[in-house]
Amino acid sequence: MRVDHTSPDNALSNGMPTAERSACHRDPTPTDSALALEEAHSPSGSKPCRVKLKRDRAILSCVRCRKHKVRCDRRIPCGRCIKTRREAQCVYSEPAHAPPKPVVWDGDAALNTIATRFVDATWDAQNRNGTHWNNLLQELKAYLPRDHGARTDFNIHRESLPQPLTMSINYPFSNDASSPEAVQRIVNQLPPRALQDIFISQYADTVERAYHLLDEKAWRQELEQFWLNDNSMPADWLALHLMILSLGCQAHNFVAQATGEGEAYDSLPTRFMHSAEVCLKRTPYMLRPTLANIRTLCLIVISKQIYAMSCHESDTCWPLTGLIKRLCMRIGLHVPIQVDPDSLGARNDNMARRKLWAVVVFLDMRQSLVCGMPVLLRPQDLACFREPSQRGNALSREEHRHSEQDTTSNSWLENIFSTSGDLLLQALDAANSADGPVTYDQVAELDAALRQQLKCSGMGLATANLGTEGCPGPIDLEACTVHLFFRLVLMALHSRFALSSSATADHPISCVSSLESALATLSHQRTLCEDVGWERQRRGRGRGRQSAWFAGLLKHEFFTAAMTVCSQLVRTGGDGMALGLPSSCSCEGRPREIVLEALQSCRDVWSRDKDASICNANAFAVVDNLVCILRDSQQSA
Repeated sequence: MRVDHTSPDNALSNGMPTAERSACHRDPTPTDSALALEEAHSPSGSKPCRVKLKRDRAILSCVRCRKHKVRCDRRIPCGRCIKTRREAQCVYSEPAHAPPKPVVWDGDAALNTIATRFVDATWDAQNRNGTHWNNLLQELKAYLPRDHGARTDFNIHRESLPQPLTMSINYPFSNDASSPEAVQRIVNQLPPRALQDIFISQYADTVERAYHLLDEKAWRQELEQFWLNDNSMPADWLALHLMILSLGCQAHNFVAQATGEGEAYDSLPTRFMHSAEVCLKRTPYMLRPTLANIRTLCLIVISKQIYAMSCHESDTCWPLTGLIKRLCMRIGLHVPIQVDPDSLGARNDNMARRKLWAVVVFLDMRQSLVCGMPVLLRPQDLACFREPSQRGNALSREEHRHSEQDTTSNSWLENIFSTSGDLLLQALDAANSADGPVTYDQVAELDAALRQQLKCSGMGLATANLGTEGCPGPIDLEACTVHLFFRLVLMALHSRFALSSSATADHPISCVSSLESALATLSHQRTLCEDVGWERQRRGRGRGRQSAWFAGLLKHEFFTAAMTVCSQLVRTGGDGMALGLPSSCSCEGRPREIVLEALQSCRDVWSRDKDASICNANAFAVVDNLVCILRDSQQSA
């Protein structure tokens, strides 16, 4: 008998197991009929993709009831386990409300899809409070029956949906459509490692010494990983690395031009900054900022403050610091975190977050003074700098010991905000408020409280480690920055009273405090900017000029001090009482001459940058003309 090769029986018998052959002889199901109908209407040569159906039911019963296939009342312990006296065996394989797994977003994916397809319940729980609409949505979903998916699928966000607009999640701040290949080209065009090491060293000796932005141990490990494989680091880390290179290159160029030693790379700083911007745009920093994003934005502010040669360009830093502050609050940097005292990694991470928040607060406070704008910070936003005991939390002996160890490693900014943060906020509010609300007595009380607090802490107004003639040694840029910030706060606090026409008679405290802070600021300007001192003798001429480059970051403090001194001198005669100084502060009988010499030294420093911009030229012209007028009046007298 001839075998029909086209018969189903023969087709199934060729190379197919017996179990499968028997399964294929079952009656057709509705699913099989639908697939056959779909196959019949499909184009020739194309086969439909058969979907493998799988039951995916939530496991709600305890392990013992599920094993015996009996109904479980889902209690802890359940009723059946209690009846059989097996409460200890009543366990559940997974909790009824299992914590959601965090979503890892692919940094190379297009950022215009994150606005419609990104869902991360872990992120929502950590960074959204009870007023967010998504919390109400999740609460209402809990009331729905478990078979709600039969009506509307809540996982529709996973599908590819048509979008009427194609905008980045960071729009309007960065709607750049740069591809991952653009980032790869940036990495390939970086200078050799030896030159990058020079720029990193320059950055570490200047900006990092003053601000302590980086978690140095973790950053060094990441840098070594980058040297081994330059394609291994994400875009947010590359943006930070490029800003470090830009600031380091700026310092290197300044030293090279001032000393005539080494080669200057004039085009590299701008190229590094543009490249950092491209890498930053490749990250969803407006939605999910990372610590690297925050550090990058802080370095952008510092770079703008250093090279900004116009008051208008400097004013743009105030909205930028406000944005950085909000991004920090979005990831909870301002909130005190309870960490395991025995976990060294968690403690180090908490310390790095606190140091970064201190820098952000400092940049925001300083920029508010520079622009004359409100700070928009609350005292509770500085709670993370206070000791747990000050926040009302009881500590065990072990936690107290670790807290003391962490406090000893705090930066100056952290300690200042811990002891004087509330006073600083009050002083800034008083300095930037309208003319009516603040009285002279309130300003005098704030001045006394600030000075007393700083005297107890030994910071802020101390002169140690500032490289002065009386205290020889290396210039501590962190101490100098904090010191000049407090001088700026005091000058701004007293300005409305100290610069009045009758300040000497009506407001002596404001007059003396403002003039003293201005003279101290000009003294530090001379220490930082002049190419002399201990650092030049010990480290070499080039290393000493780094402080002069860093002084560009403090140009507003220096100009405010110069204008304060000029205002006092123009309205005075030749004696010490006319300068607002008490008779006991005669300054060896010639206070006016000493003040004029300090102002002339400031004029000489400004002359070096007078051609940089119109604002610098105007600053030099004002100081130079006043010095000449005062010198002429002194000689004629």
